[in-house]
Amino acid sequence: MNSLDLPPVWLAFFMAIAFVVSRFVPGLAFDLPMQGVVTLVIFVAGLVLMAAAVYELTRAKTTFIPKRDPNALVTSGVFRLTRNPIYLGDALVLTSTVLWLNSGVGLILVPAFVWVIQQRFINAEEATLKKKYASQFDGWAKKTRRWV
Repeated sequence: MNSLDLPPVWLAFFMAIAFVVSRFVPGLAFDLPMQGVVTLVIFVAGLVLMAAAVYELTRAKTTFIPKRDPNALVTSGVFRLTRNPIYLGDALVLTSTVLWLNSGVGLILVPAFVWVIQQRFINAEEATLKKKYASQFDGWAKKTRRWV
């Protein structure tokens, strides 16, 4: 796997784009009540979600590195709420960055990031889990949404 093709690299890339967009396309700035608090809550929620997911994966003795072969299908903890808590956490961190930068135009980056992550990582990961854990994966996927 290419060392640059990792979700944190994509998150940093989209955060950098958000910064550039906020500086060079300042249109559609917004002023939400308690914007700083909302931004901080979303950011912390994203980090907590990621940490909880890594904890569950580590506890199950399986990898949290994309494109590596998983040793287990983890459906406990935050994986009961969403099939992709780390990626959801990444999306929350990006959302908080856009809010902090006060960039309405930057909000377009969040669904773009979600699309990229889904195409580059999630689709293959879910195909691997489905192949390796067939009926278990199908049952979990039916009751657990991808993005919540």
